[in-house]
Amino acid sequence: MYTKKKQHNTKQNKTFPDPEPHLPPLMKRESKFERKHVHNATELKLLLATLLLLCSVATLLQFIPLRFTNISPSNLHLCISSVSQQPPPPFTSHSTLSPSSSSNTPLSTPSSTQLLPNGTIKRAFIPYGSAAYNFITMGAYRGGTNTFAIVGLSSKPLHVYGKPTYECEWIPFSSPKPIITMGYKIIPDIWGYDHVYTAVVVNCTFNHTIINGDNNGGKLVLYASTSGAGDTNFNLTDRIEVLQEAPNTLDVSLFVSEPKYDYFYCGSPLYGDLSPQRVREWITYHVWLFGPRSHFVIYDAGGVHEEVLEVLKPWMELGFVTLQDIRDQERFDGYLHNQFMVVNDCLHRYKFMAKWMFFFDVDEYIYVPPNNTIKTVVDSLSKYDQFIFNMMPMNNKICLYEDYGKTCRDIVEEDFTVPVDTSALNASQEKELKKNKQKNLKALFTLQQAVTDPIFPRIMGAKTAKEAWNTLQEEFQGSVKVRAVKLQSLRRDFELLKMKESEIVKDYYSKVKEIVNQMRAFGKYILDKKIVEKILIIMPQKFDPIVTTIEETNDLSTLSETKLVGSLEAYEQRLFGHFNTHALKLLHEKNMMRYLPSIKENNEGCEGCLLGKQHRFPFSTSGAWRAKDLLELIHTDVCGPMRTPSHENNRYFILFIDDFSRMTWVYFLKEKSEVFGVFKKFKALVENQSGKRIKVLRSDHDKEYISREFERFCEDEGIERQLTVAYSPQQNEVSERKNRTVMEMAR
Repeated sequence: MYTKKKQHNTKQNKTFPDPEPHLPPLMKRESKFERKHVHNATELKLLLATLLLLCSVATLLQFIPLRFTNISPSNLHLCISSVSQQPPPPFTSHSTLSPSSSSNTPLSTPSSTQLLPNGTIKRAFIPYGSAAYNFITMGAYRGGTNTFAIVGLSSKPLHVYGKPTYECEWIPFSSPKPIITMGYKIIPDIWGYDHVYTAVVVNCTFNHTIINGDNNGGKLVLYASTSGAGDTNFNLTDRIEVLQEAPNTLDVSLFVSEPKYDYFYCGSPLYGDLSPQRVREWITYHVWLFGPRSHFVIYDAGGVHEEVLEVLKPWMELGFVTLQDIRDQERFDGYLHNQFMVVNDCLHRYKFMAKWMFFFDVDEYIYVPPNNTIKTVVDSLSKYDQFIFNMMPMNNKICLYEDYGKTCRDIVEEDFTVPVDTSALNASQEKELKKNKQKNLKALFTLQQAVTDPIFPRIMGAKTAKEAWNTLQEEFQGSVKVRAVKLQSLRRDFELLKMKESEIVKDYYSKVKEIVNQMRAFGKYILDKKIVEKILIIMPQKFDPIVTTIEETNDLSTLSETKLVGSLEAYEQRLFGHFNTHALKLLHEKNMMRYLPSIKENNEGCEGCLLGKQHRFPFSTSGAWRAKDLLELIHTDVCGPMRTPSHENNRYFILFIDDFSRMTWVYFLKEKSEVFGVFKKFKALVENQSGKRIKVLRSDHDKEYISREFERFCEDEGIERQLTVAYSPQQNEVSERKNRTVMEMAR
């Protein structure tokens, strides 16, 4: 405005030739003014007369029948509007923010108005720009071998009042032929909290077993179509490249292997003036609650200011916390910082990282009932995929209204002194002293409430929080010198710790973790790589095959403890043949197997064994008969053929089981026709060594057991035959179960 005004004055100050030089200066100015005024008045009168005439004609036409004239009032209105309205200039949109290469049809620009044959004036509506984006991506992730999830935002009116559709396309790098499937959308905001945008999860599940099965890489493309929503005349489609997999980056084992963490926290976005002290209390409590195999993802929506960041940094360095900055999301819809999108992104991004994932705010604490742990609680809910907390109010002062930030920690660490004569203190000093007394009492109360009943008497007489804290430190950690000595002792225990031959993997790993946790409590952090190397080095000789396999097929610098221990325990189960715990305990007590560890009997059973072994319900055992002497009853069965032959080209094996002692003999066969010859060898061996004779032989009805020569031989030797009924393996259950046991040991 100032620049334009200055230019106007400059134009008026220019000099022009005087048209009337014979008049005095004052008269000249008056003459110019009068002449200009007269001309303006004349033009104004003419304009008013014209408007009066037009209005009179328009009024008169209202009373004249249309048959006497071809001029209608609408024609006159159109004439006037055409004089007063000019068509708008064509508009050209240049999108610089769209992440996609749009395939939209360009919109035509209609004229502003049209006169219809019936005399109606049709008004035009001309669209410019876009009220909301079609789709805003936050992330795209694999959900398995053939499924993907795309998380983002989309226009809320588009989904509330329309039916937008999605199509997914996988484009392999090694083939020009893409794979296409329809996308299924999920709207997490069932309460309708979102404003301009709503969170959308698009699921892309392909019919192929494995997408990118050749591991040559490819990319996932999403086609987001409005399907007539927003503008029913157009179906606008945006092509969005949401994910790209480089060659040799797909690891299918990730979807079935043991997760890295037991518990994973996906938090809501943090915003506002949060109290650092409250955040410190919250993260410390929940790390303690969830344990060392837990991880927390914190989202910064503007609430992680410098003091809160200082609180989170130690936990980030220890590997417990990941901090993500999502403040740019506020551009689109800042209400609640779209926690529905953030939570779903976390769920799909870290889906295979943990057994359980938790979603709650930083002003909420998980309470576990007495005599329970978080593990016992979630184990009791293991048959469910999802559960919801019952929330109860505790405290609403999560935000920093005053400088509560460093309430008690400075009192515990630095202490304070009360002057002997308080009368000399001024008002501000008295206020500070009162505040420190309150903080001291609060800190002392917190320490006394936190300790157990046997420990409470040791700090009961403390007058200040500092005194109580020093007592606890000296009691449990000792002085600096004592802590150094304890830490050195723990290091020695860690280095000298070895697994005994009679020890199982689970118990040994518990010992290792106990020492590591104690060292961490004294300030010595042990890396996971060090623990993995320690476990592999000291495993007994019977674990050499699996240890070699693990070292050759894994990168030890990235191998997690959980995955390692899981592999070792699985191998240990194979060594035991998935025996039930009662049988293993009996073997140990009678010293029937070398290096067998002491087993605690578990009545819960192994779910895998229950599902894998019990193919049919057993027959009633009320009238079952058991042998009372060696070789009184022999069970036998043939198992095979195996898909992979042995080094000697054997594809079958036959079992002979003594019913009295449960002693088992295994013979390998190339063909089933060898059964009769092997039985004669077995009979000669056991009868010679035991001095007893085989009385009964129990087998199924397979041809190898009912040949003429086999039956004639048994008649000559006085051996009674017991043949099971066809399709009733329960009658020969001893052999069938032993077959399964041998197979489990061999795998």
